[in-house]
Amino acid sequence: MRNNSGTISAFTITNLTVNGASLGDGALIDLQAGGSANATINVTSSTFTNAFSEGLQVNNEGSGTAAVRVSSSTFTNNNIGVNLSTNYNAVLNYNISGNTFTNARQAVNVSNVAAAPGAPYMEGSISNNQISATNSAAIALWVVQEGNGQITTKIENNTKNFRLVTILPVMDALGMKVRLSVEYENEENTVLSSYLHDQ
Repeated sequence: MRNNSGTISAFTITNLTVNGASLGDGALIDLQAGGSANATINVTSSTFTNAFSEGLQVNNEGSGTAAVRVSSSTFTNNNIGVNLSTNYNAVLNYNISGNTFTNARQAVNVSNVAAAPGAPYMEGSISNNQISATNSAAIALWVVQEGNGQITTKIENNTKNFRLVTILPVMDALGMKVRLSVEYENEENTVLSSYLHDQ
């Protein structure tokens, strides 16, 4: 689904099964660059399997606000299970909770990438998810703030059988402001830094 303007007050995906998106995403929701679309997106009790790219991808690249909740769903053998990203002056609030992720290169990716004068903002939580993988290079949760903008996220009570590597502030050659704030609780086997980095 792609949208450029207006408001989607309740876009709900329930009991959806997507298997074998061999060339792309299982489901893509794109609030397009240069637009002002707003959306409330709920994904629940759905199954995303064998996607070449992402099981579920939500991009907010305009100047509107998106609220995304993903719960009680299953993601298996996808390159990335859930991928959330922003750009320009977008706002994206998220709650990723109570899902099962199996054999993804990255189970959940939260990415805020913008060049000035854009300043997107992301805020949300990743909690109570079951994450497992047999690939030794797999990453459970990946949160990256690159360029201008800010991410505030809470990570708690996720169960995983391998490393958790997350929280990456990246400065570009122009020295843009990077703000990244993370709170985490009850995360065993964690390689994680929690800080606010402001340049």
